Amino acid sequence: MKNRHANAKRIISLMLVCMLALTALPTLAWADDCEGHVHTEDGGEILHDEITGDSEDEPEDESVAGETNSQEKDSGDETGENGESAPEREPVMEAGNGFADEASGGLMPTASCDHSDTVYRAISPAIHSLFCNVCGKDISSSPHNFSYGSWTNYSSTQHRRTRTCSTCGFSDYEYGSHESTSETCRPISSSQHMITVSCRECGVQISSKFGNHSFNASGRCTYCDYACTHPSSSRSYTTGCDWVDKCTTCGVVVNSGTTHGPYSYGSWSYYSSTQHRRTQTCDYGDWSGYDYASHSTTTSYGQYSSTQHSVRSYCSECGSYVGSTSYSSHSFTYGSWTNYSSTQHRRTKTCSICGYSEYEYESHSLNYGSWTSTGSSQHQRTVSCSCGYSTTETAAHTLTRTAWTSDGAAQHKRTASCGTCGYSTTEKEAHSLTDGAWDSISDTQHQRTKSCSCGYSTTETKSHELTYGSWTPTGLSRHKRTVSCSCGYSTTQTEPHDLVTGAWSSVSDTQHQRTTSCSCGYSTTETTSHSLTYGSWTQHDATQHKRTKSCSCGYSGTEYDAHNMVPGRWVSVSDTQHSRTNACECGHTATEAASHADSDGDGNCDSCQYLMTRFSVTVPTSLNLGMSQAGQIYAATTAQIVNNSTGAVTVTGVKFTTANGWTLVPYTTNMADAKVNSKRIGFTVNGAASTVTGSTEAKTTAWQIAKGASLPLDYAAVVSATSKAVNEQVLTVVFVVGWAS
Repeated sequence: MKNRHANAKRIISLMLVCMLALTALPTLAWADDCEGHVHTEDGGEILHDEITGDSEDEPEDESVAGETNSQEKDSGDETGENGESAPEREPVMEAGNGFADEASGGLMPTASCDHSDTVYRAISPAIHSLFCNVCGKDISSSPHNFSYGSWTNYSSTQHRRTRTCSTCGFSDYEYGSHESTSETCRPISSSQHMITVSCRECGVQISSKFGNHSFNASGRCTYCDYACTHPSSSRSYTTGCDWVDKCTTCGVVVNSGTTHGPYSYGSWSYYSSTQHRRTQTCDYGDWSGYDYASHSTTTSYGQYSSTQHSVRSYCSECGSYVGSTSYSSHSFTYGSWTNYSSTQHRRTKTCSICGYSEYEYESHSLNYGSWTSTGSSQHQRTVSCSCGYSTTETAAHTLTRTAWTSDGAAQHKRTASCGTCGYSTTEKEAHSLTDGAWDSISDTQHQRTKSCSCGYSTTETKSHELTYGSWTPTGLSRHKRTVSCSCGYSTTQTEPHDLVTGAWSSVSDTQHQRTTSCSCGYSTTETTSHSLTYGSWTQHDATQHKRTKSCSCGYSGTEYDAHNMVPGRWVSVSDTQHSRTNACECGHTATEAASHADSDGDGNCDSCQYLMTRFSVTVPTSLNLGMSQAGQIYAATTAQIVNNSTGAVTVTGVKFTTANGWTLVPYTTNMADAKVNSKRIGFTVNGAASTVTGSTEAKTTAWQIAKGASLPLDYAAVVSATSKAVNEQVLTVVFVVGWAS
């Protein structure tokens, strides 16, 4: 849709233009009851292409015929091999194998034709007709006589086959679901088979899955009949030493027998002075006994005491001593002395026959080194033994010191030496000064003598360490005090007052005062007017606002004044009034209302610019028609003219003008008598129908549309037959709209 607006004071009527578009398929035949007139949605079944109606502002109702091109389909939606919807079945338009070619010339009246030149042609996917090429009439109709091709796979769920009418040559596809299926099973390895599910009709493999063999007692799979070759087996004992060998793949017994052993043996134990024995048992539990053997002996020496060892024969197999025991003395060998403690060393003595061993202890035999200095306070020497023991002995220096001598203004020195290790050093210390009495030498300084026992002496000079008396006032601007030092110095000091100003305190609604004083006791009082600070205005009542006033001295009060209202912007609130909000800085608001006024006559309110008179009408940009192959014509049912003006309007006229070579004819014309491709159209809208033959016609109307209402457009047409598809503009429709009187 497209809006067109105009000011009422500048225009009386407006011509609004829209386009009439036709979408048509090749016309096969006019229905006997049609007579070339309009068929609406209620006129019968829609066989082929329907009407398409589009507009900018108003989407077509989904129920309106013509939103999509459609044809008769097989039952159900089909899905193609690429996941797309299966194509809707369309007539095959091959030469000699489909719908009739474009007709030529005019039509012969039916009564005078003997139907000598006829041909079968398809008029739908279900039927064909016997068509007369002379008079252009369908003589009779009958169902197709189909022959069918083989089923072929189409998608994961469907197959299809061609069907061709042997009479008229019409051909399309028939679709079916993979419902009747067959299942086969074949071995693919010694452990698995594959089960394949196929369609019985088209033979396509639908699915496959793998499964493990399920063997019977003879070693064959019960699903795929695979015979196991027993590639390997495992042995298990059933009772005692009886065993069976089973195939590890199918579980069938391939061999059996009985075998004793292997054996498990117990530990050897003493049996007699010449033999030992052990238990012998079959691992599978069906036999047991003893196994005997002679002792295998060696001479064994045992630790008996610190001086002797024992001598015996020992069998290592059964862990037993055989025969009697004798005794002999140890034969010792000695190790090297090693350090044991700070006072002793030790060495091992071991019997080379039985291995008996113990330690032998002795005191260290010490050797002493010379003393050497290790620092300012100690000296040391090394103490060692031939066993490897060594330690360091440390002792303090034994120092001899000389008398102190001066070594500068800050310190004195002396020599300290050790006679044992030869250590020597110079010791230094700060002077230990004795202070004399202070004597005054000027108004700012005094001095004294400082001396040390080493003979050093110096004079120290410093500023007086003054003691100050209390200040006392000597007048309005100055005060005095006594200044003295412990050395005997004394003087009198005068200075200006050191004034301290106190805080302001309120004494009335207009004044405050403060006291200025000095530490010497002097004081004075100052009085002056308040220095006020004002708060923000806040609403008090409908006529006044208020604010606080305060001074830094602590004084505070409240001030009142009338509101200072600032007018707001006028805003339209209805067709007759506007309003504005007036506000004061304190936050108080008041709403003011007034009527619209247009003193300058420009159609807008002087204050809020509201458009007091508005002419706005919306018409469709196009009116769409569709024609099926059977000659039925469809029009959209949602087209309308919408009045958005501030008052009622009237459609006073409508004008039809043809386009693209079409000829306007009376709407009552019977198009069954019109030539194919003659491009003739009769049109009517809301009862205003075409009545002339030519390219244009204007009609007078009186269609009134109330403010805010709409006028439905009930339009229709009669159209001459066409041999090929058409999609073009056929008419321009002009509506003349003005203010209602």
